[in-house]
Amino acid sequence: TTNPLTLTVTGDLSVTATFAQNPVDHTPALAVVVDGLAAVTVGDTVIYTVTVTNDTANGDGSPIGGLSVNGDVSGDATYLSGDADADGLLEAGEMWVYRATYTAQAGDVGQLVNTFTINGQDQEGDPVSVQSTHTTRISAPAPPPPTGFFLFLPMVMK
Repeated sequence: TTNPLTLTVTGDLSVTATFAQNPVDHTPALAVVVDGLAAVTVGDTVIYTVTVTNDTANGDGSPIGGLSVNGDVSGDATYLSGDADADGLLEAGEMWVYRATYTAQAGDVGQLVNTFTINGQDQEGDPVSVQSTHTTRISAPAPPPPTGFFLFLPMVMK
């Protein structure tokens, strides 16, 4: 941004100077780790723990606000802890922990991939996001033991 500045000096002299103000462009980055069970059976609940940090290796470490964590299978994750100064901003050095759950269904047998999307905004309101997936092997429950069926074998005596 360029702003004019007028300086008045004693007498009839007038000096005009121009100065430039360089805006700060914040470029934070998010990092995420998703943990959960590797294998479950239909009917079991998968508990996902999603840990979100301000990635200072790939960003400038400036605060990130308005965080949301959503799994495409499990839905919205619940914030558990990590905002050390309770200001609602994910700052460098903070580690925010979220939890999401999903109960495995019969149609999920095989590989269940849950993609988590973490969204937030930098200090200018620009979007900051990252995704991570977690895969869980879902198996069908064991069949129940037979009931009401008896097999009688004749005894042969020699």
